[in-house]
Amino acid sequence: MTIRFFLFFVVLFTLVPLSGAYKQGKILLDCRFAPKEVSADDLRPGSVMWEPDSGKEGGPALHLKSTTPAGTRNYPILLDPEVYRGKRVILEVRVKGLNLERGEKSHFAPNFMFCIRRKNIRKIRWAKVASELGSYDWKSFYCVEQIPRDLESICIVLVLQECTGEAWIDRVVVSEALEVPDSDEKPFNAEAAKIRRGPYADPANDNRNGSRGFMSGRDMSESAVQTLKLWGANLVRYQMSPGKKTDVSTPEAYLAWLEKKMREAESVRERCFRNGIQLVLDLHRAPGGTKSKHASNMLAENTRFDVLEEAWNRLSKFFRGKPGIYAYDLLNEPSVRNTVWREEVKRLIAIIRKNDPETPIVVQSVDHFYTEDSNIFYGPHFYSPHDLTHEGVGRFTRWKYPGYINGVYWDKEQLRLALKPVIDFQQKFKAKIFIGEFSCIAWARGADQWVRDTVELFDEYGFDYTYHAFREWPPWSLEHEAESVGKVKPSADNGRKRAILNSLKRNGRIRQ
Repeated sequence: MTIRFFLFFVVLFTLVPLSGAYKQGKILLDCRFAPKEVSADDLRPGSVMWEPDSGKEGGPALHLKSTTPAGTRNYPILLDPEVYRGKRVILEVRVKGLNLERGEKSHFAPNFMFCIRRKNIRKIRWAKVASELGSYDWKSFYCVEQIPRDLESICIVLVLQECTGEAWIDRVVVSEALEVPDSDEKPFNAEAAKIRRGPYADPANDNRNGSRGFMSGRDMSESAVQTLKLWGANLVRYQMSPGKKTDVSTPEAYLAWLEKKMREAESVRERCFRNGIQLVLDLHRAPGGTKSKHASNMLAENTRFDVLEEAWNRLSKFFRGKPGIYAYDLLNEPSVRNTVWREEVKRLIAIIRKNDPETPIVVQSVDHFYTEDSNIFYGPHFYSPHDLTHEGVGRFTRWKYPGYINGVYWDKEQLRLALKPVIDFQQKFKAKIFIGEFSCIAWARGADQWVRDTVELFDEYGFDYTYHAFREWPPWSLEHEAESVGKVKPSADNGRKRAILNSLKRNGRIRQ
């Protein structure tokens, strides 16, 4: 049976959240792709294949292969709704990946997930395991899901959705989820122990010359900037983004908006500079790009790269030589094939350097080293694990940090391991790292500890950063706190705020 499907994603928290850490209980499904378990009708030569000896221990495996991002390669496993109705379950998928690369949209990727349909409700719930891109040996990925009592149908879908690469799956397990009480026992993280410590790991060698601060929100008034100064910030990543009602649908409209925004940014730059704060100019919206629930800038055939290039031509001419500009941030979270974006970045760097040979340029990835220019900052964003930091935003399980999240024990050392690609890149190329965004939502259990551990790691490795965000959405704000999901209230003092302000004490002074 072949399933054709469309993905619907829920943004608001609409279900009763689960909470705690979980372990596997009674096994409800253990599919190892033995011949009797495989539906031949769902196999496709060259794209969805069964192989008798490709599994981890030499046994059978399902092999998904995609050489072009067009279309999907999917295999369904049908489940009996009577077995799962009302249960809290863990989905485990064991996968080996080869050259897996995301498609044009952020969710065009390898997805291994439940497809849940409820009675009399049109919207489908897709509950995905936290899989990876790239190439890797056998790994197990997990998700925890509360199956609704009004369940109509349920299946598991294993799919390469409009992306490229290969994935082998040799085991799919569904088990009842048993909640594990909090424990002081902490497992040893052998992989994290192998990572070289940062140059500022020794408290005696503290990093007192960094740039740290906030991503801008709706308020960048004089009083707001003075608050940032009082807190100790010396850096703001300024969002240059059109409002929802601003027409940027044509190149002319986009560039007209940009001209107006540049003058607003100039006022903010002057205000910040007077208060000892530098500015990152963050072009937050691409011409012709679209914003979704999953990506800030989904770039496709209608993206006007020529207009993006003209935008940076104007920006770099306007701001060259002006004091207090930390860097030009080319585009916020572009979602496009890496090869396409790499070539565009090279063109943008060349255009900027004709006008401004000195101001650093931020590239938001660490997958390619742009040797054409020595004054490049690499600016990844950090929200791992996403199920914790974005709890309640399309994620329905309440986790606790530190603790087990989707089968992995998350603490400071696991955060270090999540940062390993950035650390390796920094150390290999002696690259400057600027974490343009990071945050943990206010109601996440252990959010204060997550923020503290994260900034300690940034400080250890000498990363500059801007916290997301200052006076934007209250659940991200350090001026708010929350005891439960969705119940946010103003707060003059809280653990997340103390963690950031303690780190900001290490800031250096910018030259006036």
